[in-house]
Amino acid sequence: MNLPKNPLIGASLIYAGIFVITIPIWILVLPEKRMISSNPFCEAVNSIFVQDLGYVWFTLAFTSHCFLFADANDVIPTPIVARQLLKYSLNTFCWVLVNLWCFGPLLVEKLNTATGGHCVGKNLQLVDMGMRKCRGSASNMWVDGFDLLGHYYFLLTLSLLLLHNRNNLPVLSDTATRSLRISAILMFVRALSAWLLMVWFLEFCVTSMFFHTVGERMAGLVGIPVIFMVLYVEKKVYPEDEAGENYTIL
Repeated sequence: MNLPKNPLIGASLIYAGIFVITIPIWILVLPEKRMISSNPFCEAVNSIFVQDLGYVWFTLAFTSHCFLFADANDVIPTPIVARQLLKYSLNTFCWVLVNLWCFGPLLVEKLNTATGGHCVGKNLQLVDMGMRKCRGSASNMWVDGFDLLGHYYFLLTLSLLLLHNRNNLPVLSDTATRSLRISAILMFVRALSAWLLMVWFLEFCVTSMFFHTVGERMAGLVGIPVIFMVLYVEKKVYPEDEAGENYTIL
């Protein structure tokens, strides 16, 4: 079987394949969902690397990639910084609309509420409270409508964009010299990216097997075309022959 030459397409197919093959697994292990969701280790990993600090880690790894473009004088070309900033800004804008704010409540909350999502108190009485605030309240509970799996979307977009960067890092030719400081940075950036990609991939697999409905997870796959859109805009604004001059692909 011939695999796609573009790593991003190959990765997208792998993630979509995991979504498909875990559907029967999800049905079988559904009774174990509570055990996974209440596991202290799983909760800690999800909090540190996804839910609470996930975008912070992504920002650190993604922006650190700029150091991989440094020339022999440790100078990062301005066009390279501009391209990285454009991709990061476009992805962040889409992420904000889905997970933080969409001209009012976040997009996930608007869809959830429109399909019957609501907040209830201890006696199951209706409480006039938004989804995020309700979920953070100890005395109230949010009853879901259709949950546009922001978690799935989040993991997909961060993983694919970071993977694209990691597999398309121009470096100076072998004749160039690098300082020990830059060499140390290169090792750190590559190691951090590899670690985050591994953690997010495992989180994606766990989410696929234990959480949300098939329809909600399918909706979260919209993260795949979003990243291709981000990269399409980048190519239009900064063509390869303008930003990649005098560099070779790693």
